[in-house]
Amino acid sequence: MSLFNYSNHEIFLITAHHDGHDGGFIATWFFPVTLIASCPRVLGVFSPHNFTFDLLWKSKRFVAHLLSLEQAELVPLFGLQSGRNINKFEKLKITRTKNNIPLLPKTCGWMECRIVDQLDSGDRSVILADATDQHQEEGHSPLRKSDLAQKLSQDVLEALHQKRINDGLRDTTCIKKY
Repeated sequence: MSLFNYSNHEIFLITAHHDGHDGGFIATWFFPVTLIASCPRVLGVFSPHNFTFDLLWKSKRFVAHLLSLEQAELVPLFGLQSGRNINKFEKLKITRTKNNIPLLPKTCGWMECRIVDQLDSGDRSVILADATDQHQEEGHSPLRKSDLAQKLSQDVLEALHQKRINDGLRDTTCIKKY
């Protein structure tokens, strides 16, 4: 058991676009790192093994969507499958930012971000970014980690748990000794 099992963080979906390709993944961690409202800056902790990570790293841009309670079904779509193998956006009605990054409807809101810096932690890339555009959607409550138990089937929850275990096993070989 980890102390972090007590946390109940919001679920963010990250989307990116580069060279005609779209991608999206569920963020490991995403949060604000400044109190200055006129210059919002965020930190994302992402797996560099994701197809979408390649897109956001090459374009230096991404969109972070705060998923709403009504969007739990997006978690297995964007958390269990690779954009290398399927088009995750095929059945979704999306719009795009001025930088052509996919935007999903019915979220609590989104922010488009420009990468400022990066730290390689071995198993994750810590991305510092400035929010260059953002939109809040009224009338939606955020989807949180604990909501998934009520919103997703037991099979999907087990698949997400197994993916986390498998990713952890893969990532242990990536952690650098400092």
